[in-house]
Amino acid sequence: MNVSAPASLSSALASFTTGPLYDMGNSVVRGRNTVAEFRSTVKSWQSNGGNSLRKYFEGIRAKYGDA
Repeated sequence: MNVSAPASLSSALASFTTGPLYDMGNSVVRGRNTVAEFRSTVKSWQSNGGNSLRKYFEGIRAKYGDA
């Protein structure tokens, strides 16, 4: 199954896969930023569409299953 995020959530998806959230995760792993900074970035992402994106994909999983 190929699932695409709706256009209204595309910026949250981009942030997660290639944007600020992704970059911050890499920076923490490499020791350039702290876990506290990562948590702050996650909270910002969640409030800017991340939670809506998660709920969207959870709904698809609930409807069609994991496989």
